Amino acid sequence: MTEQETPTTAPAVIPPANCHNPIPGNKPFTRGDPRANRAERPKDSDRLKKLCQRIGAERSPGSEYTILEAALRRCTTSDDPRLLALFLCYGWGKPAVMESGDASAPVIQVVAVDLSKI
Repeated sequence: MTEQETPTTAPAVIPPANCHNPIPGNKPFTRGDPRANRAERPKDSDRLKKLCQRIGAERSPGSEYTILEAALRRCTTSDDPRLLALFLCYGWGKPAVMESGDASAPVIQVVAVDLSKI
């Protein structure tokens, strides 16, 4: 590349000085705007949740278990320790996290169990 040649880059899109919203034709949110999702989740998430529950309650083909039961059983026999941790969290709740130096927190004893010998 010679001194006269300079690399070309795409010009930056700079909105006009009086425009606070970079999307043309779009109004910014205002107080009481009906587009604001106050529930912090998609509006159709309840329908998705019901669909997941309905599918999870169906019998797994060729098995005596429901699809949900089969998925949970796969979590317990997987080589991925995250799936076992997920199974334990759903079954017994998320374990308490103790910050170092927190004297008011309960003492938690960690016990390792070899599940292959049970």
